[in-house]
This record gives sequence, structure tokens and C-alpha cells, in this order.
Amino acid sequence: MTEFLQGLLTPVIAVVATFIAYQQYRLRKDERERDMYDRRLAVYQKVVSVIHNVRASEPMNTKDALDWRHSLSEADFLFGKEVHELIGELYESVLEWVELTEPEKISGKRREVKVDEWNLECGRVVEDFENFEYPVSQIFSAYLHPGRAPFWKRKRKSLSQLRKILKKQNLDEESRRALSDERDRAKGTDPDQDIPF
Repeated sequence: MTEFLQGLLTPVIAVVATFIAYQQYRLRKDERERDMYDRRLAVYQKVVSVIHNVRASEPMNTKDALDWRHSLSEADFLFGKEVHELIGELYESVLEWVELTEPEKISGKRREVKVDEWNLECGRVVEDFENFEYPVSQIFSAYLHPGRAPFWKRKRKSLSQLRKILKKQNLDEESRRALSDERDRAKGTDPDQDIPF
């Protein structure tokens, strides 16, 4: 009987050691997922904060815009291409806002702008930022669900899906160009006219 128990002791120890190793593996994996979640959430919060700041009409200067973009440099390693492209589109809008709220820094001289035109342009850029909320939530949501969430909540959007979302919100390059041409025509200028330099 003692020989039987001695023979059974080795497999029991092996099973216990395997169970402990598996638990350590799960703990490390959960810790890694939590760390990635925290880093991704920090990037998401920075993106959302700039949207809310512009919606609140807070002026930005060039340094603020560059600092904001630099603070998101880690996003290239934490997310897929769709987030990188979305941040690039958002950064273009941030630069538009900077140009409106700090025009002398961009052009090198203070330009004279009618207050009504400036207000309309600011309103358009703020509206663009309001339209960014939906694409941002759609694109980031796949990365901000915990590892044990159902598959359909963790499914990432492709670049073509991102472009469709941006187009739906009139945030793609083609829609922006069309809106800009429409505004130029309303002002009485022809957007297709060649301007000699």
C-alpha cells in the first residue's frame, strides 16, 4: 500500500505544479492586459480631452497642439492603423483650430478677419470636433474592452470601415473639400480659380 501511495505522490505533485504554473500564467496575462488597458485608456482620454477643449472653445496655441500630438506618439505601438489614421485626421482639425485661435503664429503676421467670418469658421471647426466623437468612440471601443469581453465587443474596425465612418460624419478629405468649396462660393470666390503668385 505504501508503494502505491509513493507511486501516486509523483503524479499528484506534477498535477499541483501544473495547476500552480497555469495560475501564474493567468495572473501574468491578466496583469499584462490590465497594463495595456491603462496605457490605451490614457491615450483615449487625451484624444477625448482635446475634443472637449475645442468644443468648449478653449484657444490652443501651436505648442499645445504639438505637445498633444507628441503625447500620443505611444498610440502607434498600442493600436492598429485605424487609430493612427483617426488621430491624424483629428490632428489636422486641431491645427485648423490653432490657426483660428492663434493666427499670427501660423502665418507669421496678424491677418485681418471679419468677426462674422471668424465666428462662422470657428463654429464649423467646433462642429467638426463634435462630429469626431462618434468615430472616436467606435474605433477605440474595440481596444478598451477587457480581454474576457465577448468577441463582438473586441472586434476592431478596418481602415475602410473608419473611412466610411468619417465620410458619414463629413470628416473625410473629400467632404471637407466640398464644404470648403461651398463656403468659398457663398463668399463670392471661385475655388477653382487659379491664383497667380
